[in-house]
Amino acid sequence: MKLAFRLFLKIFLFMGFAYGGMHALVFYFFSNEEEWLLRSLVLGLGFGLMMGLFLTYKQMREVKKLRGKELTQEDLSVHQLTHFQSALTKEEMLAKLQNNYPSKDWKLTENGSHIRLKTTYSWKSFGEKIQIKVEQLQNGFSDVIVVSKPLGWITLADYGKNLENILYLKHLLTA
Repeated sequence: MKLAFRLFLKIFLFMGFAYGGMHALVFYFFSNEEEWLLRSLVLGLGFGLMMGLFLTYKQMREVKKLRGKELTQEDLSVHQLTHFQSALTKEEMLAKLQNNYPSKDWKLTENGSHIRLKTTYSWKSFGEKIQIKVEQLQNGFSDVIVVSKPLGWITLADYGKNLENILYLKHLLTA
């Protein structure tokens, strides 16, 4: 419950101040009403409340579907990270990424020990940036770090899309 409230508060404050602030600017410059500040405050609080409740509910519901257990602050974040070891080499990982759906539809670039992926937009997000760092270990395994974050820096809720990306890639690259 504490996690949900913290997420709600973040969304409520950001959306409420942004919406209310925009209304205050419009009313200040284009309206002759004397109560423009109070009206903007009420509109901002109402919008922030509605968006906070809706986005928090959707984010919690979608992440619970993926995790199915007690959630942590990291699970609700739009920036996701995982670290694991794989029996695959970097070249084998590239081949798997290029031949399996949905990763075969993602834009892939390779630079040294890094693999960068960009996804296209979906109903959950405007797209994600995924970075995979692969380091070959002495025992024949590869040390893999996967980071997935939204393309838009202002994203408050991604409905578990970045968590879905790292879980998919962890499953794909360890199989």
